[in-house]
Amino acid sequence: MEDTDVDSTSLTGDDAEIDIHVAYIVDEDDRNNAQVDFVPMNDAKLNVASGQVSSRAECEAVAQAMPAHDGNGRQMIGARKDDIVCVRTANGTVARLQVIKFGEDTVTLDATVWRR
Repeated sequence: MEDTDVDSTSLTGDDAEIDIHVAYIVDEDDRNNAQVDFVPMNDAKLNVASGQVSSRAECEAVAQAMPAHDGNGRQMIGARKDDIVCVRTANGTVARLQVIKFGEDTVTLDATVWRR
């Protein structure tokens, strides 16, 4: 998948805040499931919301509560269809991304971006 630059709302590699991948996992019933993995980049913070998020302040609070990184210094956040992911960039931009659908090579997100 592509890296996503929330500050400029484009797909780019240099200034991107999120690296997005579709991951296929196997659940306890040994059936394949899929999720979208969001990896923060360039000091961005992100997290999956536990419920509805409708304001910049709510989304920023969710993003700031990002779990600690793994042993490699990266944190991968998994989201499924209809989940809401909140992002706060190093520049102060906040984004609410809802996973609409995804396939092997595509992810469709509904995005709301609040500029600083």
